[in-house]
Amino acid sequence: MLICGALKLLGPLYLVLPGIIAFHLYAGTQIKADMAYGQLVRHVLPGPLTGLFAAVMVGAILSSYNSALNSTTTLFSLGIYRPMINKEATDEQVVRWGKVFGWAIAAVSMASAPLLIGQASIFGYLQKMNGLYFIPIFAVVVVGILFRRVPPLAAKVGLIVGFTTIATGYFVPAFQGVVTAMHEFHFLGAVFVSLVLIMLLIGFLRPLSEPWKQQHSGDVEMTPWKYARPMGLVLLCIVMAIYVGFADFSVLDG
Repeated sequence: MLICGALKLLGPLYLVLPGIIAFHLYAGTQIKADMAYGQLVRHVLPGPLTGLFAAVMVGAILSSYNSALNSTTTLFSLGIYRPMINKEATDEQVVRWGKVFGWAIAAVSMASAPLLIGQASIFGYLQKMNGLYFIPIFAVVVVGILFRRVPPLAAKVGLIVGFTTIATGYFVPAFQGVVTAMHEFHFLGAVFVSLVLIMLLIGFLRPLSEPWKQQHSGDVEMTPWKYARPMGLVLLCIVMAIYVGFADFSVLDG
């Protein structure tokens, strides 16, 4: 986990810095935000390396798509089909229906891809869509870790209410003005706090008789690394340094 966290810190190098460079090179031109990265690659890299870079980008996109498709298929097969649809299903049936579901998801995703053409920023749109499920899941995880007497019902309510509320604010015209008036991130933050309070209320009204405890299955070695806490602190310090380095504190002058 610490290694994954350290690799995540490389994000600003390949996500933020290219955008900053492109902004300084192409500010005031007619280049759209989603076209700036490709223009930057053509501007900076030699011709032969441009083709190599394109191949790398295609491989990365396909890898991300395949991993998302495989994860979705697994969730359907083991989380929905076997426990809810066919509890007596054999492994062969689970695999077969997982493939069917995977093909359906692939067809829907490819058919809906052209709808992204009208978006001002594909990256911004994807981040917006991620909020639909990131915020409810994050709220459930936080409550589940910190409050051990909150029942499973609270998690189910939190996921449904969170997804429905965010989708309503994004897509229902009557409520879109609320999101616009308070900024999208503030809206997501308000939904997160509301979900936590709702789940805590459910836990107060219908608490578990005994606090939930994590049972270690023994499948993997879970002995903590003796340097885990110091390295975790180092990673936190690096994260704060990145925020301070990239933050624009001039907005606080007003």
